[in-house]
Amino acid sequence: GGGVAPPDDDLVLDEEGGEGGEGGEGGWDGEEGADAKLTLQPGRRDFGKALTGESTESSLFAITNVGLGRSGRMRLQFDGGGAASFQVESTTCGAPLEPGGICLASIAFKPVAAGEQTAELRATGGRASASVPLRGFGIAAARLVFRSRDVDFGRVGLQREERRSFELSNEGEVNAENVVVNIQNAKRATFTRSRSDCPSVLLPGKSCNLEVTFRPDVPGPHAATLTASGRPGGTATVQLTGVGHELSRLDATPAGFDFGRISVGSMSEVAGFTIRNTGNSRVDAPSLVWSGSGSATFMNPVNTCHNGLAPGGVCFLVFRFRPSVPGPVATTVSVGGPDSVPATIKLTGEGLRTIVDVFDPPNAFGPL
Repeated sequence: GGGVAPPDDDLVLDEEGGEGGEGGEGGWDGEEGADAKLTLQPGRRDFGKALTGESTESSLFAITNVGLGRSGRMRLQFDGGGAASFQVESTTCGAPLEPGGICLASIAFKPVAAGEQTAELRATGGRASASVPLRGFGIAAARLVFRSRDVDFGRVGLQREERRSFELSNEGEVNAENVVVNIQNAKRATFTRSRSDCPSVLLPGKSCNLEVTFRPDVPGPHAATLTASGRPGGTATVQLTGVGHELSRLDATPAGFDFGRISVGSMSEVAGFTIRNTGNSRVDAPSLVWSGSGSATFMNPVNTCHNGLAPGGVCFLVFRFRPSVPGPVATTVSVGGPDSVPATIKLTGEGLRTIVDVFDPPNAFGPL
């Protein structure tokens, strides 16, 4: 069994259930207390439910010597599997009890774990002893927990965004109330909460979701702490990190080309463009993104940019125009990668309607 340290110097707790003290007054010489008889009231105590780590109101127990002789030095101890969840808050027990003498002990339940906790309070005075059963039920307090561990957003270009989702759960057995989610940035507000469905009261076993956006505005490492706190519920934290870096820039020469007027169904001459990486970092495999209503009428038969561009490197693109309907058309082609500011090329042209002349020869046979 286990005992709890007494609040005064007169109480002796025997944590192992063995003999304590020395011979003489207040001790036990093996015969002292032989004629004593102890009773412990009340006869049992159920402390009910309590949150783990929190104490209930104390209950008062009276130990009385109803025997004919003086007891040995009084000791209190807790035995049983739940002994650690019960504690002595105060007591007058410690010295031997004369016949008819009474000492008092104030006992509280402070569960160290969830679930039923049982123990036995035992009072001993030499050879005399008495005990009563104790019971209580521990309830897991509200406990906020992030499912994600520390999260690294990786390398993100300046003014670009990277987003991550987080799940917040209440793993306790009571409501987590006054739930507040914050982001504490180390220097600059580069981490922000972009979305959240977390309520102010998170029920036991329930979870909610939120999203954090990393948008660096200066190059270098960035850090922040995502926190969720509740009363009750405690505080859950996740460390956020990321690195901002300058984007490479791609430029196109020329910036655009007008193919002029081309008959519908005919193919134009070619127009060539030079793409140059004017930044300080490599751009891997720039892609072409077309926009505009006339995209389908322009073709890209030559593209040497697939292998990427080192700083200062160049590649080449060739376009042709083949209108499918009469009228002006235009499209914009963006050339870039996720870590670059793209180059833009504007292509324009006009489709001409094909005119077919119908020849009506004169009547070779003259008037009829």
